[in-house]
Amino acid sequence: MSITLHVSLLSGHETSLSAEPETRVEELRRRVQLELGIGPCRLVAAGEVLQPRATLSQQKLTDGMQIVAVLRQPEIISTRRSTSMALLTGDGSVLTWGDPERGGDCSAVQDQLVHVESLHAAPGSFAAILADGSVVTWGEELADTKPVKHLLMNVRSIHSTGFAFGAITDDGSVVSWGHELFGGRAPANLTNVRKLLGSLTTFAALRSDGSVVAWGEDGRQEMWEQLRNVCDIQATESAFAALSAGSVVAFGHPLYGGVLDERLHGPHKVQQIYSTDGAFAALVEDGSVVAWGDALSGGDVNVPQPVNEQLHDVQSIVASAAAFAALRADHTVVTWGCPELGGDSSAVKEQLRDVTQVCATAMSFAALRADGSVVTWGNSHFGGSCRAVQGQLRDVQHLGASANAFVALLADGSLVAWGDTAFVETAPASWKIR
Repeated sequence: MSITLHVSLLSGHETSLSAEPETRVEELRRRVQLELGIGPCRLVAAGEVLQPRATLSQQKLTDGMQIVAVLRQPEIISTRRSTSMALLTGDGSVLTWGDPERGGDCSAVQDQLVHVESLHAAPGSFAAILADGSVVTWGEELADTKPVKHLLMNVRSIHSTGFAFGAITDDGSVVSWGHELFGGRAPANLTNVRKLLGSLTTFAALRSDGSVVAWGEDGRQEMWEQLRNVCDIQATESAFAALSAGSVVAFGHPLYGGVLDERLHGPHKVQQIYSTDGAFAALVEDGSVVAWGDALSGGDVNVPQPVNEQLHDVQSIVASAAAFAALRADHTVVTWGCPELGGDSSAVKEQLRDVTQVCATAMSFAALRADGSVVTWGNSHFGGSCRAVQGQLRDVQHLGASANAFVALLADGSLVAWGDTAFVETAPASWKIR
């Protein structure tokens, strides 16, 4: 028996479609695009993005439900350990630049990069999930999927350590590849996985029963057996912090965050954990922040100058390799940690107003303001100075960052990069998104 679904755009334009419960979301999406006259989109119901290969019944869609069609926007993909970037465009194609040996050149697989659903970056490579659930990788040799190609079907999501990739398939199993010592070999018969988290050297799989299974350099299971119902795991170079129901558990090297700050043993309910290479910062439910670990890596909010009194009404935190930047509800920014790596923003403090986004390279930060302008600070060679392109940074819509450079997406679809000279020089002749 068919069901009727009501589909609307954020603009308010809507339509109603009838479909059988066994219809795949991908087919419904095609019909929505034709009916509403729109380009590639994602379908969202009850706050969750619908999986293209799932059926309507598997996604628990029932008669009369409301669905929102969200037009796909260009996404800039990288990490603070990457020396290359990728742009996933609205039509599902991919553009790359940066170190050609570490993901900046996708020409060998360019003809396969069509109808890309999502893109994931590791420090030296990229992995793309296509609409049919298959995977395309490029970059360092560790990205090579040949040993597991026959297993990479119906892939739902991809994650990484610094040296390996891990994929969750539609049936909840895990396929991993890359350096075996750092997450490239998942335990046999690992099933019912709902989330996969990667540190620099270790994977942790969160199963539907609330248990955690880890593998890689720090995959000794006795350390992880105490964890239940984990919602997030973050790591420094030598320690882990896990978040579960508002409480935090930390273990590893005590100087780099392995010993939990005593303030977190109280009634504080933590919403999110963030990490630099040597310290953690916990965003508490009341908008305050607790940091611990190496002081010069952001583990002390009094370094380089006291900012604890300013850390209230915090909405989100961004980390460089050794400093944190907190975005507050009033759209101002507070920083701490290594001064040379972005922990000292005093030189641009008066400009850090009306900020809508903050992002970081390994050694610097960039803030996007509501008027489309950009403010930078930190190591000038790693993007901390945008003076050379300041005149081009108008009507900026979004910022992205790699380890050594920033890129800005402008309202007209063009891209502007700054930071490491070798990175910027790899830009295509035309960076305009058509």
